[in-house]
Amino acid sequence: MQIDRNFIEYVGINAPMCGTDNVLTFKEFNISEMLELPICLCDISNILKAAVSVNITNKQIFKTPIATSAEGQSLTGLKIGIEGEIDTKLTYIEDSAPKSINVLNYKSKFYVSTPIPDYIKNINSLLINVYIENINVQKVDDDMLSENLVLLLTIE
Repeated sequence: MQIDRNFIEYVGINAPMCGTDNVLTFKEFNISEMLELPICLCDISNILKAAVSVNITNKQIFKTPIATSAEGQSLTGLKIGIEGEIDTKLTYIEDSAPKSINVLNYKSKFYVSTPIPDYIKNINSLLINVYIENINVQKVDDDMLSENLVLLLTIE
């Protein structure tokens, strides 16, 4: 899905369809990063496009205490941890003369965990997805960018 906001084209937003009956549990989480630009790229005039993709690189199930959290969530004794990689490609206009369009690629990692509800019986057949619900990239100053993502982890 493609969204244009503040003259920046955002590519990669792929929120799941509403009413998905197969989702057993989900967790929404934010990732905010300050990205320091290399000296040779400190002349970004305008960001034209931010294309973001997310890949799950590892998942593991581990044991935790059985209890009830302060918020009332039932902790079943099992938790799933998801490691992933975010691949971002920024297309931008260079500020120096002559003006040119360049692409900056960077990768970052994330980790999120969530309790496995007790009604999930077969943990070996879980289908795990991470969806990008929102993307926002802004130039903070000459050598710094801010990237904010809203991601949705679903387990089917």
